[in-house]
Amino acid sequence: MRIKIWLLTLAGLLIIGCSGSGYDYKTGVNERVSIPNEVSRGFINTAERMASHLMTHYAIANANTAPIIIVNAVNNQTGKPFDIKAYKEKLLNALNSKSGGKAKFIESEGLETADFSLTPVISNLVPDKIEDNLRYYNFSLKLVTILTGNAVWGDQQEFSRIEIRGNAR
Repeated sequence: MRIKIWLLTLAGLLIIGCSGSGYDYKTGVNERVSIPNEVSRGFINTAERMASHLMTHYAIANANTAPIIIVNAVNNQTGKPFDIKAYKEKLLNALNSKSGGKAKFIESEGLETADFSLTPVISNLVPDKIEDNLRYYNFSLKLVTILTGNAVWGDQQEFSRIEIRGNAR
């Protein structure tokens, strides 16, 4: 049932996206265009899995008090448009919902009382992977101690995002 709903939603998005795509029949321009303001469900699922994994790291799971973790801005290394603020918001939501009070996630840079810094990065997969109007990206997180600057945890996973065909502007 969920698959049918997902397929109908995907078909609707493709129809809506293609109906006003501006395809130029004279020049034949038909390039892939990302949907920059859309935070994909794939990213949200990936962020939730990674947040759960982070909560099992010894420095968080075994801490006497909840460590304070600065979440840095999402570093977009793809060259594709991403709404970085929306992606960071979804990441913060996933981290806070999975933490169960084991850690405090904040956005403030340079807070002297913070224990860790968490850096999120979105990058292209190599080779560039596109299947059925989905483009695949790599999402990685790196946890660094503020005191020493040493990376103590990292994870990376793949997520997909719908792309539509249209006249690139």
